[in-house]
Amino acid sequence: MCGRFARHSLSRELERHFDARPAPFELQPSYNVAPAQEVPVIVLQQDGRHMSNRRWGLVPSWAKDPSIGSRMINARVETLSSKPAFRAALKHRR
Repeated sequence: MCGRFARHSLSRELERHFDARPAPFELQPSYNVAPAQEVPVIVLQQDGRHMSNRRWGLVPSWAKDPSIGSRMINARVETLSSKPAFRAALKHRR
């Protein structure tokens, strides 16, 4: 996973590109998005696609504090299936 990324699209551009319903918030460009920050995602629901904000990062199911997601930004392919933090996500969701 990348440590940081840039988001230059506005809400209306993402809504148009993904054919999503209007978001309840307006996005502004951000050129230094880091893990644990809120990022826009497109979610498919029964009544269509919606944009919502979600926390970016991987929080393992065993973590007691969601802030661990800001430290879970790099995985090595050689140990991905053996590390507890990544094993379940690799097997079931990624």
